[in-house]
Amino acid sequence: ECQYEDNGIIVGERLALEAHFNNLIKKHPSFHFGGNWTPGSNGDPYPAKLRGYYFNTDSKITKSFLFGPQFTVLGWVRLKSSSGVLVNKGHTEPLLKFTSNKLRARVEGVGSVDGYSDLRDVWSYFSVSAEILNDGRTKLVLMVNNVKEDEYTSSGLAFFADLEDYTHTLVLGGPGPTSFEGFLWSIRIYNIHGMESEGFSTTGCPSECFGFCPTELICPSDCDFE
Repeated sequence: ECQYEDNGIIVGERLALEAHFNNLIKKHPSFHFGGNWTPGSNGDPYPAKLRGYYFNTDSKITKSFLFGPQFTVLGWVRLKSSSGVLVNKGHTEPLLKFTSNKLRARVEGVGSVDGYSDLRDVWSYFSVSAEILNDGRTKLVLMVNNVKEDEYTSSGLAFFADLEDYTHTLVLGGPGPTSFEGFLWSIRIYNIHGMESEGFSTTGCPSECFGFCPTELICPSDCDFE
């Protein structure tokens, strides 16, 4: 696999997007910020050292991006509100959102999957994948902390047909006041299914992580955003 770096985001044949916000003390260079695409203005998430980006209900960052029909989205998040959008692509519903402290994924033209873990005030690792089966159906799998919480297989031929235009920009967070509130440590998007284990480690973690931590081998801080 050949990879190259585009303004701080690693791009490759399978790894389509990778962004780490864990040790930032300034704005990430590869996204557009808020409603006016300008860092340091209303609608921007805030860099929080050792916690990633802090999103409030008005925060969002955007980037031109196209999903394939098969994919894996994964990352680390600490939710501070009960609901809100995490990942949006301009379809009927957000791709990833929180409802009653739980993660829900809805893939346009395929179906939805729902987690059952309460993600409020705890660092959590999530992954959502779409796989096209041999018979043309698509299977969705949602996992939290490497535990499968839901899966769904379409009843007939179905696949995710994403679009790449100004109405289908990749958005982390959402236009106010729809964004989730909390910390986003990192996010990766692969254009293949089955990459759920790529965003965490079970070896080399500090003892306070209890054997499960981000690939940076550090424990995200539990401090709130002041």
